[in-house]
Amino acid sequence: MIMNVLEVAVFAMVTLGPNQQPFTCEVSIGGVRCSHGIAAFREGEHDILMSDGVKVAKSPKGELLFSNGIQAHMDSLGWVQFSNGAAVRREGTEQFRFSTGMVCRYTAIGKVACTRR
Repeated sequence: MIMNVLEVAVFAMVTLGPNQQPFTCEVSIGGVRCSHGIAAFREGEHDILMSDGVKVAKSPKGELLFSNGIQAHMDSLGWVQFSNGAAVRREGTEQFRFSTGMVCRYTAIGKVACTRR
């Protein structure tokens, strides 16, 4: 099963904190690789292991569980708020917007770009 490269880009944005520079991610052999050095690999059916050691698991209810203690909750305006200060919301099926002004979106099949808007 191919990993969702857009989800990996979002998880990289969350784990690395809100002060990100633009980057790209693309599907590669065995996982996803991003231009800022983070790679991600599937671990089991629902878990993703990031190259920085952070494991992101999706519970059966769709909750995100980060092994480094970052917690997430949905606010009343549709933003997912993370305990490290990051906030993101889905805009359509192919784009996520961060409260910092960064937007991650598909640019081609298997490729995502995260840029300031």
